[in-house]
Amino acid sequence: MRMGACLDVVEPGKRRPISRSSIGLDFTRGVSVVSCPRCMAVGALRLVSYANLCNDFINREGKEIGFEERAFPLKELLGECGDSEICQAITEYERRCLAFLEDAL
Repeated sequence: MRMGACLDVVEPGKRRPISRSSIGLDFTRGVSVVSCPRCMAVGALRLVSYANLCNDFINREGKEIGFEERAFPLKELLGECGDSEICQAITEYERRCLAFLEDAL
């Protein structure tokens, strides 16, 4: 997967909803069925980025109601996607995911 193919996925200000087809999963056969490796990598990238946002929100807003603050292993999880081009540019993907934390809704 090329960086250009994922710019709309991890570019602040260009959020798109995560859908079943964008992740590449067929829920009628189980969530482990993936239509193609490229779809799986984009889906993993979106999921990790979203999880990072959720973790940040809980760390900031959840203390008052008893949630403990936890670190999110963003770089490690991005590396788990298994896509060679993402892994080669992992610092750039990490930077873009972290930029979402500064992006206003």
